[in-house]
This record gives sequence, C-alpha cells and structure tokens, in this order.
Amino acid sequence: MPAPGTLFLLRHGQSVLNAQDRFADLLDPRLTPKGEDEAARAGRLLSSASCSPDIGHASTLTRTRDTARIVLRPGSRQL
Repeated sequence: MPAPGTLFLLRHGQSVLNAQDRFADLLDPRLTPKGEDEAARAGRLLSSASCSPDIGHASTLTRTRDTARIVLRPGSRQL
C-alpha cells in the first residue's frame, strides 16, 4: 500500500486520433474501445495494488475525463 499523499500520474487511454497515429494536441477526440480497455486495466492495476485514490483530477478534454472516470469507477471514488 502506498504512503498517504501518494500521487499517481496516468496518461489518457488511446484516442481516435492516436489510433490513426495523429497528434491530438488540443483537439478533443474520444477514446477508442482499446483506450477504454486501457483505462479499465489501469483501474484494476491500482485496485490490485491496494491503491484507492481519494480524488481524481483531469483536464477538460473528453479523453482525459473519460479515462479518469473509468480508472476511478471501482468503488465510490470522487472525480
């Protein structure tokens, strides 16, 4: 179990433009099904390591918010 106050940094899952090998920058493409699976896997990995983030922060871009929502889905965590 990580120490109190541990910071976890995650990158968003694969977006539609990532899948096309294009740079998304400030464009707002959605996650692909693979990106959703990547986010779910990250959530499972955190959970299996007994890591339960109290809160999540994400940019306003859809792909980052969706990734955070999926990662934090297990349990009743706040986003």
